[in-house]
Amino acid sequence: MTFRERWAWAGGFFDGEGCVRFGRTRENYSRLAAQLVQIDRQVLDRFHALIPDRSKVNGPYKTRVGRPLFTLSITGFQSVQYLACLLWPWLSPVKRSQFKLALLAARDYHRLRKDKPTNSKMTLEQARAIRQSQSSNRSLALKFGVGIRQIQNIKSGKRWRYA
Repeated sequence: MTFRERWAWAGGFFDGEGCVRFGRTRENYSRLAAQLVQIDRQVLDRFHALIPDRSKVNGPYKTRVGRPLFTLSITGFQSVQYLACLLWPWLSPVKRSQFKLALLAARDYHRLRKDKPTNSKMTLEQARAIRQSQSSNRSLALKFGVGIRQIQNIKSGKRWRYA
């Protein structure tokens, strides 16, 4: 089987059986993943052989029916994007749309987190103002409603380093 035929098979297989999603885990972490779930591990091993450094086969997991279930997972933005690029010519418009939506959701989520991390008392603009200010740390802490240590960390680049 040629290189192109192997990827055509993988594209068709993923198009019919695969799933791409971006969401939250039980531990409340964000996660981008492409996943295949099968009863037959050999099929997943064949797919895994195409990208062994970026995929992982897990299982067997018990099911209600009594058959073992195996999963192949590809996690992380770069790995999922890499998979999308390799499979793109053989994916249907529906599966392409799923890849686009999941990748855009992950990208936008991380961009928003950079502007204002969860539970943060300040915005990116405030952090920039602190970084550029010549005022004392104490006066800045009172002005922005944060501790002196936070002001020191912003000025030194330990926090909000991209500000």
